[in-house]
Amino acid sequence: MAVIAPFPGIVFDPTRVDPGLVVTPPYDVITPDMAEAYYARHPNNVVRLDLGRPLPTDTEDDNPHTRAAKYFAAWRAQGVLKQDENPALYVSSHAFSVDGRPAVRLGLFAAVRLEPPETGVIRPHEQTYSKVKTERLSLMRHTQANFSPIFALFRDPERDAMAFLSAHAKGEPVLSFTDDAGHGHKLWRMADPAAVEAARALLAHRVLYIADGHHRYETALNYLRELEQAHGTLPGDHPARYILVCLCSMRDPGLVILPAHRMLSRLPRGAGEDFFRKAGEYFTIQDVPPGRTTRETAEALTAALARYRGRNALAALFPGRSAVLALKPGAAAPLLSDVPGPLRALDVTVLSRVVFQECLDITPEALDDPSLILHTTRVAEAAEAVASGRQAAAFLLNPVTIAEVRKVAEAGLTMPRKATFFYPKVPTGLVFRSLQTG
Repeated sequence: MAVIAPFPGIVFDPTRVDPGLVVTPPYDVITPDMAEAYYARHPNNVVRLDLGRPLPTDTEDDNPHTRAAKYFAAWRAQGVLKQDENPALYVSSHAFSVDGRPAVRLGLFAAVRLEPPETGVIRPHEQTYSKVKTERLSLMRHTQANFSPIFALFRDPERDAMAFLSAHAKGEPVLSFTDDAGHGHKLWRMADPAAVEAARALLAHRVLYIADGHHRYETALNYLRELEQAHGTLPGDHPARYILVCLCSMRDPGLVILPAHRMLSRLPRGAGEDFFRKAGEYFTIQDVPPGRTTRETAEALTAALARYRGRNALAALFPGRSAVLALKPGAAAPLLSDVPGPLRALDVTVLSRVVFQECLDITPEALDDPSLILHTTRVAEAAEAVASGRQAAAFLLNPVTIAEVRKVAEAGLTMPRKATFFYPKVPTGLVFRSLQTG
């Protein structure tokens, strides 16, 4: 089953730089405005590594990825980043609140051996964007490093893994800081060989479910294939055979999934005008009157949609009209006949197949364009974007459950892109991993 290994982690030296000034969320949730703020915050902010700023003068030899490689090498040479002398595992705690309730999520950073999806050892649950994987592969080629970790889950029915992590989330941490959102982060080094071996044995027979980082995982597989095409079969312990993963128990009380709402930047010509007529063939439509403010509209939509949790339902926001759409029993059966059972039950599948492809005439090829669909966990943001005209329409969903994620992954299936939003994201910059040999 899953093979995890210690690695000589590369971490920021807290005596040289405040981690709170240089650690960021992962690249895929950083907006252009956020990126500019991170650039201005500190010269060693990890945005320079993981999401470099493109310039009009970029060339094949001077671009965000070549500059990331230079920054990474320079920071290590300057001692801003320090690589541990001995391999280790790293335990993290992430303290946050959701809906006013405090929570703490524990994680274990490890090098995990890459496995093709067909082995069933490491199971994805979402589709990916082709363009993103191309960009991530270029970054990996130039930097030869893992910056943003994969976030993966494992079943823990007896909570023995949770107990193990809790026992090692103590003592003096390697890093301790608070981020912009007020979340508290701590990182502990687990270098004792006996503890490392205990962790490996504890997780050796477990299947891993990718929660976040599908693009990074597929990119790592592509990178390995590329190296082997050029150099032949790599040794079993070659760094490129492994990837940096933050592992989390499915029984962790701090494991939270938020809904991933969609905002469409554009619509096919005429599709918006005819949307509700087409949708009426498949859905019962309950109009939700707009509030005096976008916040009131968002609250009304959230409350209306929550009443349909457990049924196939979603909310649609267009300029001048918003409504909850509940799928009529059997109405979309012909459109979903080729969809396997575990996927057919998901609201996000109904959104993709019935709403996007049938009611809005968006092709599957267009859905592979990341510029078409923006994602947010905040209903108010979606409502404001449509009201202001910045986005053509928005669609709101109830959150996917952990049980649904596991069921889809165990069936060897994948949900539509960005079906889940595990909250909060595992930060980039707690620990890095080199892919270089020697």
